[in-house]
Amino acid sequence: NACGTSAASSTTITVNSATVPQPGAFTTSTANICAPQTGVVYTVPNVGGTTYNWSYSGTGFTITSSTNTNTITASFAAGSTSGTLSVTAQVGANVSAPRTLAITVGSVPTQPSTITPSIVSPCPNTTGVTYSVTSVAGVTYAWTYSGTGQTITAGNNTNAITVSYASGTSGSWTVTPSNTCGAGTAQTLAVTMGSSPTSAGAIGGTFTVLQGQSGVAYSVTNVGGTTYNWSYSGTGATINGTGNAITVDYSASATGGTLSVTATNACGTSPASTQVITVNPAGSTPQPGAFTASTATVCQGVSGVTYTVPSVAGTSYTWSYSGTGATINGVTSSITIDFSMTATGGNLSVVANNGSGNSIPRSMAITVNAMASQPGSIFGSATATQGQTNVAYFVPAQTGVTFAWSYTGTGLTVTSGQGTEGITVSYSSTATSGDIEVTASSSLCPSTSLPTSMTISISPSTGIEDGLDLDAYGLKVYPNPASSDVTVEINVKNVGSRLNLALYDVLGNEVRVLLDNASVISDSYTFSLEGLAYGVYIVRAKSGDDIKSIKLMKY
Repeated sequence: NACGTSAASSTTITVNSATVPQPGAFTTSTANICAPQTGVVYTVPNVGGTTYNWSYSGTGFTITSSTNTNTITASFAAGSTSGTLSVTAQVGANVSAPRTLAITVGSVPTQPSTITPSIVSPCPNTTGVTYSVTSVAGVTYAWTYSGTGQTITAGNNTNAITVSYASGTSGSWTVTPSNTCGAGTAQTLAVTMGSSPTSAGAIGGTFTVLQGQSGVAYSVTNVGGTTYNWSYSGTGATINGTGNAITVDYSASATGGTLSVTATNACGTSPASTQVITVNPAGSTPQPGAFTASTATVCQGVSGVTYTVPSVAGTSYTWSYSGTGATINGVTSSITIDFSMTATGGNLSVVANNGSGNSIPRSMAITVNAMASQPGSIFGSATATQGQTNVAYFVPAQTGVTFAWSYTGTGLTVTSGQGTEGITVSYSSTATSGDIEVTASSSLCPSTSLPTSMTISISPSTGIEDGLDLDAYGLKVYPNPASSDVTVEINVKNVGSRLNLALYDVLGNEVRVLLDNASVISDSYTFSLEGLAYGVYIVRAKSGDDIKSIKLMKY
């Protein structure tokens, strides 16, 4: 000032570059996520005067709080994908290089594939039986069995196990997949334990024969998967055939003995079934003469059918029938037979006896045709919606019988199966309630049964699409026809509701349970047709009061 100049006052000035420092390392982070997951916190060190910009390269990621601060809370939706979380620091218009964190998003494993067994029906004391599902990386597998007598000898917690069976019981194998996110939906396989035959069954045939007689037939009831071994304790008998039915040629010097047969399957051999055979000298008793009154073709349910051979003085007669459901009335050279509604075809035989022994039998083949009876209960849903298509109805089958289906309401069209025990129908957009009826008839034994009916309640269409493009009653089965695995899709209104899913044959017998009052977590289920015979089956779903069914063909 006017008086002079002061000493200098000073301060230090730091001039920074325009580059904002990269955020510090994450101090709170979760690198492994199990979607869906909420409340996940991510943090970098805070610097005053700085805002933070967050981003994620995957999908399904949402910041739920503190978007531009150094700490955020985030959520991962179901179906989220793995990705990289990035955060940059910003001061004014200047933005730092990003700090990044790789995030892996997982979920509980899906239901395993169908269980594949090395042996469908294991025998007691069988070892080395394997069961497997398709392996998925990062997944462990827990196996359990509902029956008894089994031991896992190798592969526990893997996708393939080896099992030994003692004298255990039938049951179901269940495999549950798990990973770091938890346990998934289990897969099951029903196992029926095999057993050796208890008996080959009673031997049928002619037990008193003549020396020199040939082609004498003997049989036991055939059981699938079983072989038969026949033997004879006498002499001069030649056995022809190896199955459940054989013939025997007796030589001119044949002797009496015991005919034996054992049954063998994969699990062992039965005790022998036996029958004493009496061999009389040739010509001791003449064979009965030709039938003079007979009917080679009859109908089920017919009574009093006459069969006669010429009568010879001093001779008695013994009659027999190899089929079932036939009642023989009389013991003379003339008899009548009553055929039941379930009678089967067979051979009628008569043997003469005059005190010198039994003759060679006189035989004739009888064909028994089916008589139509009233159909059993109709299987299918008693409710439908206008415009609904591919709705299945069926009744138990009858051999040699056709079925005629009709409807007392309006707007029903039979789209397939008319004349058979099972049909598929469609309801028009103006269909009305009514009764669906079915009658049975037989052309070989002319008859028409009383009708069986079911009342169908038709509801107006809501016009709302379910979005799944499903067939009958919201139920779809594919592929159809199928030879091995099939997938069932069902439109269930509420996830978590209870569902029963089963497979029936055309006689209405339950042959396989797919889901037993299970909690619904999916609209798609896959199961195996292995072990089922070729033919028509019905897939039946029940959820609450709704019952839905659709026809399935196995080839």
